[in-house]
Amino acid sequence: MERRIEKRQLANILALFLIVQFGGLLFAFYTVPPSIIPQLLASSAASAPQNGEYLLFLAIIVVLGVAAAALVLITIMRTYKGNLLFKLLEAYAVGLPTFFLAFYFAGNFQYVTIWEGAIAGVIAAAALVLAKNRWPKLRNFATVIASIGIGVVIGFNGFSLAYLFMVLIAAYDYIAVFITKHMQAMARPMVERNLAFLIGSSDMEMTPGSLLSSKEKKELDKQLRKTKVSDPQIKKMIKSGAYPSVSQVMLGGGDLALPLMLTVGAYISFASIFISTIIAIGSFFGLLATMWLLGKYKVPLPAIPPLFAFMNLGIAIALFAGGIITAYTALLFVIMFALIISIILMTLKRNQAKEKSLVADSGK
Repeated sequence: MERRIEKRQLANILALFLIVQFGGLLFAFYTVPPSIIPQLLASSAASAPQNGEYLLFLAIIVVLGVAAAALVLITIMRTYKGNLLFKLLEAYAVGLPTFFLAFYFAGNFQYVTIWEGAIAGVIAAAALVLAKNRWPKLRNFATVIASIGIGVVIGFNGFSLAYLFMVLIAAYDYIAVFITKHMQAMARPMVERNLAFLIGSSDMEMTPGSLLSSKEKKELDKQLRKTKVSDPQIKKMIKSGAYPSVSQVMLGGGDLALPLMLTVGAYISFASIFISTIIAIGSFFGLLATMWLLGKYKVPLPAIPPLFAFMNLGIAIALFAGGIITAYTALLFVIMFALIISIILMTLKRNQAKEKSLVADSGK
Protein backbone atom coordinates (compact mmCIF):
# COMPACT_ATOMS: atom_id res chain seq x y z
CA MET A 1 0.00 0.00 0.00
CA GLU A 2 1.31 3.41 -0.92
CA ARG A 3 0.20 5.99 1.60
CA ARG A 4 1.22 9.54 2.37
CA ILE A 5 3.09 8.26 5.40
CA GLU A 6 5.45 6.24 3.18
CA LYS A 7 6.17 9.27 1.05
CA ARG A 8 7.03 11.25 4.17
CA GLN A 9 9.55 8.63 5.26
CA LEU A 10 11.14 8.54 1.81
CA ALA A 11 11.36 12.33 1.80
CA ASN A 12 13.14 12.24 5.17
CA ILE A 13 15.68 9.70 3.91
CA LEU A 14 16.29 11.67 0.71
CA ALA A 15 16.80 14.86 2.72
CA LEU A 16 19.36 13.20 5.00
CA PHE A 17 21.14 11.76 1.97
CA LEU A 18 21.43 15.21 0.38
CA ILE A 19 22.69 16.69 3.66
CA VAL A 20 25.52 14.13 3.69
CA GLN A 21 26.44 14.59 0.02
CA PHE A 22 26.45 18.38 -0.13
CA GLY A 23 27.46 18.91 3.50
CA GLY A 24 30.51 16.71 2.91
CA LEU A 25 31.32 18.45 -0.37
CA LEU A 26 31.12 21.88 1.28
CA PHE A 27 33.38 20.64 4.08
CA ALA A 28 35.93 19.43 1.50
CA PHE A 29 35.71 22.79 -0.31
CA TYR A 30 36.28 24.63 2.97
CA THR A 31 39.22 22.56 4.17
CA VAL A 32 40.86 22.11 0.73
CA PRO A 33 40.14 25.15 -1.50
CA PRO A 34 40.54 24.57 -5.28
CA SER A 35 43.55 26.90 -5.38
CA ILE A 36 45.72 24.56 -3.28
CA ILE A 37 44.67 21.26 -4.89
CA PRO A 38 47.38 21.29 -7.65
CA GLN A 39 50.21 21.53 -5.13
CA LEU A 40 48.60 18.83 -2.97
CA LEU A 41 48.40 16.50 -5.96
CA ALA A 42 52.01 17.24 -6.84
CA SER A 43 53.26 16.48 -3.31
CA SER A 44 51.09 13.36 -3.13
CA ALA A 45 52.47 12.05 -6.43
CA ALA A 46 56.02 12.63 -5.21
CA SER A 47 55.55 10.95 -1.82
CA ALA A 48 53.42 7.88 -2.66
CA PRO A 49 53.01 5.47 -5.57
CA GLN A 50 49.84 6.13 -7.57
CA ASN A 51 50.07 3.47 -10.28
CA GLY A 52 47.08 1.30 -11.10
CA GLU A 53 48.47 -1.85 -9.48
CA TYR A 54 49.06 -0.07 -6.17
CA LEU A 55 45.57 1.46 -6.12
CA LEU A 56 43.93 -1.85 -7.02
CA PHE A 57 45.90 -3.66 -4.29
CA LEU A 58 44.91 -1.03 -1.71
CA ALA A 59 41.25 -1.13 -2.75
CA ILE A 60 41.12 -4.94 -2.57
CA ILE A 61 42.73 -4.92 0.90
CA VAL A 62 40.15 -2.43 2.16
CA VAL A 63 37.21 -4.39 0.70
CA LEU A 64 38.53 -7.65 2.17
CA GLY A 65 38.79 -5.81 5.47
CA VAL A 66 35.15 -4.73 5.16
CA ALA A 67 34.08 -8.32 4.42
CA ALA A 68 36.08 -9.63 7.39
CA ALA A 69 34.60 -6.96 9.66
CA ALA A 70 31.10 -7.94 8.50
CA LEU A 71 31.84 -11.61 9.29
CA VAL A 72 33.07 -10.73 12.76
CA LEU A 73 30.06 -8.47 13.35
CA ILE A 74 27.61 -11.20 12.32
CA THR A 75 29.34 -13.67 14.63
CA ILE A 76 29.12 -11.22 17.52
CA MET A 77 25.44 -10.51 16.81
CA ARG A 78 24.62 -14.23 16.86
CA THR A 79 26.59 -15.15 19.96
CA TYR A 80 26.84 -12.05 22.15
CA LYS A 81 23.74 -11.07 24.14
CA GLY A 82 25.07 -8.04 26.00
CA ASN A 83 25.18 -4.35 25.04
CA LEU A 84 28.66 -3.15 26.02
CA LEU A 85 30.48 -4.57 23.00
CA PHE A 86 27.95 -3.06 20.61
CA LYS A 87 28.30 0.31 22.34
CA LEU A 88 32.08 0.11 21.91
CA LEU A 89 31.73 -0.75 18.21
CA GLU A 90 29.33 2.14 17.75
CA ALA A 91 31.67 4.49 19.62
CA TYR A 92 34.51 3.52 17.27
CA ALA A 93 32.37 3.84 14.11
CA VAL A 94 31.06 7.26 15.14
CA GLY A 95 34.02 8.61 17.08
CA LEU A 96 36.86 8.02 14.58
CA PRO A 97 35.26 9.85 11.60
CA THR A 98 34.13 12.65 13.91
CA PHE A 99 37.69 13.01 15.21
CA PHE A 100 39.05 13.48 11.68
CA LEU A 101 36.31 15.96 10.75
CA ALA A 102 37.06 18.13 13.77
CA PHE A 103 40.82 17.72 13.24
CA TYR A 104 40.64 18.90 9.61
CA PHE A 105 38.27 21.72 10.53
CA ALA A 106 40.47 23.00 13.36
CA GLY A 107 43.56 22.68 11.17
CA ASN A 108 42.23 25.37 8.85
CA PHE A 109 42.67 28.00 11.53
CA GLN A 110 46.05 29.68 11.19
CA TYR A 111 47.23 29.54 14.79
CA VAL A 112 45.98 26.03 15.67
CA THR A 113 48.76 23.47 16.10
CA ILE A 114 48.49 19.79 15.19
CA TRP A 115 48.19 18.85 18.85
CA GLU A 116 45.45 21.40 19.44
CA GLY A 117 43.61 20.08 16.39
CA ALA A 118 43.94 16.53 17.75
CA ILE A 119 42.56 17.64 21.13
CA ALA A 120 39.61 19.31 19.37
CA GLY A 121 39.01 16.06 17.48
CA VAL A 122 39.01 13.98 20.65
CA ILE A 123 36.59 16.38 22.38
CA ALA A 124 34.21 16.42 19.38
CA ALA A 125 34.27 12.63 19.06
CA ALA A 126 33.70 12.05 22.77
CA ALA A 127 30.90 14.63 22.87
CA LEU A 128 29.02 13.01 19.97
CA VAL A 129 29.40 9.47 21.32
CA LEU A 130 28.25 10.51 24.80
CA ALA A 131 25.35 12.53 23.40
CA LYS A 132 24.17 9.59 21.29
CA ASN A 133 24.22 7.32 24.34
CA ARG A 134 22.42 9.92 26.45
CA TRP A 135 19.79 10.70 23.80
CA PRO A 136 19.19 7.65 21.54
CA LYS A 137 17.09 9.76 19.16
CA LEU A 138 20.35 11.33 17.95
CA ARG A 139 21.08 8.15 15.97
CA ASN A 140 20.40 9.76 12.59
CA PHE A 141 22.50 12.81 13.47
CA ALA A 142 25.42 10.65 14.64
CA THR A 143 25.21 8.51 11.49
CA VAL A 144 25.16 11.59 9.25
CA ILE A 145 28.26 13.07 10.93
CA ALA A 146 30.11 9.74 10.80
CA SER A 147 29.16 9.23 7.13
CA ILE A 148 30.44 12.69 6.22
CA GLY A 149 33.70 11.93 8.05
CA ILE A 150 34.24 8.59 6.28
CA GLY A 151 33.34 9.96 2.85
CA VAL A 152 35.56 13.03 3.17
CA VAL A 153 38.61 11.27 4.64
CA ILE A 154 38.68 8.47 2.04
CA GLY A 155 37.68 10.87 -0.74
CA PHE A 156 40.72 13.03 -0.02
CA ASN A 157 42.80 10.22 -1.61
CA GLY A 158 41.44 11.16 -5.04
CA PHE A 159 39.08 9.96 -7.75
CA SER A 160 40.92 6.84 -8.96
CA LEU A 161 41.03 5.13 -5.58
CA ALA A 162 37.46 6.16 -4.76
CA TYR A 163 36.20 4.77 -8.08
CA LEU A 164 37.97 1.46 -7.49
CA PHE A 165 36.42 1.28 -4.03
CA MET A 166 32.98 1.83 -5.52
CA VAL A 167 33.45 -0.92 -8.14
CA LEU A 168 34.55 -3.48 -5.56
CA ILE A 169 32.09 -2.50 -2.83
CA ALA A 170 29.19 -2.44 -5.31
CA ALA A 171 30.08 -6.03 -6.21
CA TYR A 172 30.39 -6.93 -2.51
CA ASP A 173 27.03 -5.28 -1.72
CA TYR A 174 25.34 -7.26 -4.50
CA ILE A 175 26.76 -10.53 -3.16
CA ALA A 176 25.95 -9.65 0.48
CA VAL A 177 22.27 -8.93 -0.27
CA PHE A 178 21.35 -11.25 -3.14
CA ILE A 179 23.65 -14.27 -2.66
CA THR A 180 24.94 -14.72 0.91
CA LYS A 181 22.16 -12.47 2.31
CA HIS A 182 24.26 -11.71 5.39
CA MET A 183 23.60 -7.98 5.02
CA GLN A 184 19.99 -8.59 6.02
CA ALA A 185 21.14 -10.53 9.08
CA MET A 186 23.32 -7.57 10.09
CA ALA A 187 20.64 -4.94 9.57
CA ARG A 188 18.01 -6.36 11.94
CA PRO A 189 20.10 -6.27 15.15
CA MET A 190 21.33 -2.77 14.26
CA VAL A 191 17.75 -1.52 14.03
CA GLU A 192 16.71 -3.34 17.21
CA ARG A 193 19.68 -1.93 19.16
CA ASN A 194 19.32 1.56 17.63
CA LEU A 195 22.98 1.58 16.56
CA ALA A 196 24.34 4.53 14.58
CA PHE A 197 25.29 2.37 11.59
CA LEU A 198 22.27 3.49 9.60
CA ILE A 199 19.67 6.21 9.29
CA GLY A 200 15.99 5.52 9.57
CA SER A 201 12.62 7.17 9.38
CA SER A 202 9.55 5.56 10.91
CA ASP A 203 6.07 6.78 11.67
CA MET A 204 2.51 5.58 12.12
CA GLU A 205 -0.87 7.06 11.24
CA MET A 206 -4.43 5.79 11.44
CA THR A 207 -6.20 5.29 8.12
CA PRO A 208 -10.03 5.19 7.99
CA GLY A 209 -11.30 1.80 6.84
CA SER A 210 -13.48 3.50 4.21
CA LEU A 211 -10.32 4.47 2.29
CA LEU A 212 -9.07 0.88 2.09
CA SER A 213 -10.00 -1.91 -0.27
CA SER A 214 -11.40 -5.18 1.05
CA LYS A 215 -8.12 -6.90 0.20
CA GLU A 216 -6.14 -4.33 2.18
CA LYS A 217 -8.51 -4.65 5.15
CA LYS A 218 -8.15 -8.43 5.12
CA GLU A 219 -4.37 -8.19 5.12
CA LEU A 220 -4.32 -5.59 7.91
CA ASP A 221 -6.80 -7.61 10.03
CA LYS A 222 -4.45 -10.57 9.71
CA GLN A 223 -1.52 -8.45 10.88
CA LEU A 224 -3.47 -6.95 13.78
CA ARG A 225 -4.33 -10.43 15.08
CA LYS A 226 -0.61 -11.13 15.34
CA THR A 227 0.21 -7.78 16.97
CA LYS A 228 -0.46 -6.83 20.57
CA VAL A 229 -1.73 -3.23 20.74
CA SER A 230 -1.33 -1.70 24.20
CA ASP A 231 -2.03 1.98 23.55
CA PRO A 232 -5.66 2.67 24.63
CA GLN A 233 -6.09 5.50 22.14
CA ILE A 234 -5.01 3.31 19.22
CA LYS A 235 -7.28 0.50 20.48
CA LYS A 236 -10.21 2.91 20.51
CA MET A 237 -9.48 4.05 16.94
CA ILE A 238 -9.19 0.45 15.71
CA LYS A 239 -12.60 -0.35 17.23
CA SER A 240 -14.05 2.64 15.39
CA GLY A 241 -12.95 1.12 12.07
CA ALA A 242 -9.54 2.74 11.53
CA TYR A 243 -6.36 0.84 10.70
CA PRO A 244 -2.77 1.67 11.73
CA SER A 245 -0.46 2.33 8.79
CA VAL A 246 3.20 1.90 9.71
CA SER A 247 6.12 2.94 7.54
CA GLN A 248 9.80 2.40 8.24
CA VAL A 249 12.64 3.15 5.81
CA MET A 250 16.29 2.45 6.57
CA LEU A 251 19.53 3.29 4.77
CA GLY A 252 22.98 2.12 5.81
CA GLY A 253 25.75 4.54 6.70
CA GLY A 254 27.87 3.08 3.91
CA ASP A 255 25.16 4.02 1.41
CA LEU A 256 25.63 7.62 2.56
CA ALA A 257 29.42 7.68 2.91
CA LEU A 258 30.53 5.89 -0.26
CA PRO A 259 28.78 8.16 -2.79
CA LEU A 260 30.25 11.13 -0.91
CA MET A 261 33.68 9.48 -1.11
CA LEU A 262 33.48 9.39 -4.91
CA THR A 263 32.12 12.95 -5.06
CA VAL A 264 34.94 14.29 -2.86
CA GLY A 265 37.49 12.18 -4.76
CA ALA A 266 36.38 13.85 -8.00
CA TYR A 267 36.68 17.28 -6.37
CA ILE A 268 40.21 16.55 -5.17
CA SER A 269 41.36 15.15 -8.53
CA PHE A 270 39.71 17.71 -10.82
CA ALA A 271 39.50 20.77 -8.52
CA SER A 272 35.97 21.44 -9.78
CA ILE A 273 32.83 21.98 -7.73
CA PHE A 274 30.79 21.68 -10.95
CA ILE A 275 32.03 18.15 -11.65
CA SER A 276 31.48 17.04 -8.06
CA THR A 277 27.99 18.55 -7.96
CA ILE A 278 26.91 16.70 -11.11
CA ILE A 279 28.23 13.43 -9.68
CA ALA A 280 26.39 14.10 -6.41
CA ILE A 281 23.19 14.73 -8.35
CA GLY A 282 23.76 11.41 -10.10
CA SER A 283 23.93 9.67 -6.71
CA PHE A 284 20.64 11.33 -5.72
CA PHE A 285 18.91 9.93 -8.80
CA GLY A 286 20.47 6.57 -7.96
CA LEU A 287 18.80 6.68 -4.55
CA LEU A 288 15.49 7.61 -6.17
CA ALA A 289 15.87 4.59 -8.47
CA THR A 290 16.65 2.40 -5.45
CA MET A 291 13.50 3.57 -3.67
CA TRP A 292 11.42 2.95 -6.81
CA LEU A 293 12.79 -0.59 -7.15
CA LEU A 294 12.08 -1.24 -3.46
CA GLY A 295 8.49 -0.11 -3.93
CA LYS A 296 8.05 -2.23 -7.06
CA TYR A 297 9.66 -5.50 -5.97
CA LYS A 298 9.17 -5.32 -2.16
CA VAL A 299 12.44 -7.16 -1.43
CA PRO A 300 15.74 -6.18 0.24
CA LEU A 301 17.90 -4.39 -2.29
CA PRO A 302 21.60 -3.42 -2.27
CA ALA A 303 21.75 0.38 -2.51
CA ILE A 304 25.37 0.81 -3.62
CA PRO A 305 25.01 -0.76 -7.14
CA PRO A 306 22.15 1.52 -8.32
CA LEU A 307 23.77 4.54 -6.65
CA PHE A 308 27.05 3.75 -8.40
CA ALA A 309 25.25 3.15 -11.71
CA PHE A 310 23.73 6.62 -11.77
CA MET A 311 26.96 8.17 -10.53
CA ASN A 312 28.59 6.75 -13.65
CA LEU A 313 26.09 8.74 -15.69
CA GLY A 314 26.99 11.83 -13.69
CA ILE A 315 30.71 11.17 -14.23
CA ALA A 316 30.22 10.79 -17.98
CA ILE A 317 28.26 14.06 -18.24
CA ALA A 318 30.50 16.06 -15.88
CA LEU A 319 33.89 14.97 -17.25
CA PHE A 320 32.81 15.26 -20.87
CA ALA A 321 31.26 18.69 -20.30
CA GLY A 322 34.43 19.75 -18.48
CA GLY A 323 36.57 18.68 -21.43
CA ILE A 324 38.48 16.13 -19.35
CA ILE A 325 37.46 13.00 -21.29
CA THR A 326 36.44 12.28 -24.88
CA ALA A 327 33.03 11.11 -26.01
CA TYR A 328 34.35 7.55 -26.37
CA THR A 329 35.60 7.51 -22.77
CA ALA A 330 32.29 8.98 -21.59
CA LEU A 331 30.56 6.13 -23.42
CA LEU A 332 32.44 3.63 -21.24
CA PHE A 333 30.89 5.16 -18.11
CA VAL A 334 27.46 5.02 -19.76
CA ILE A 335 28.03 1.34 -20.57
CA MET A 336 28.94 0.75 -16.92
CA PHE A 337 25.63 2.37 -15.92
CA ALA A 338 23.66 0.16 -18.32
CA LEU A 339 25.50 -2.99 -17.24
CA ILE A 340 24.86 -2.46 -13.51
CA ILE A 341 21.18 -1.62 -13.98
CA SER A 342 20.70 -4.63 -16.27
CA ILE A 343 22.24 -6.99 -13.71
CA ILE A 344 20.05 -5.61 -10.92
CA LEU A 345 16.84 -5.85 -12.95
CA MET A 346 17.64 -9.35 -14.19
CA THR A 347 18.33 -10.50 -10.62
CA LEU A 348 15.12 -8.96 -9.27
CA LYS A 349 12.99 -10.46 -12.04
CA ARG A 350 14.62 -13.88 -11.64
CA ASN A 351 14.05 -13.83 -7.88
CA GLN A 352 10.46 -12.69 -8.39
CA ALA A 353 9.83 -15.54 -10.84
CA LYS A 354 11.42 -18.03 -8.42
CA GLU A 355 9.23 -16.77 -5.57
CA LYS A 356 6.07 -17.07 -7.68
CA SER A 357 7.08 -20.61 -8.61
CA LEU A 358 7.56 -21.54 -4.95
CA VAL A 359 4.16 -20.07 -4.04
CA ALA A 360 2.51 -21.99 -6.89
CA ASP A 361 4.18 -25.23 -5.80
CA SER A 362 3.13 -24.77 -2.18
CA GLY A 363 -0.46 -24.24 -3.27
CA LYS A 364 -0.65 -27.57 -5.07
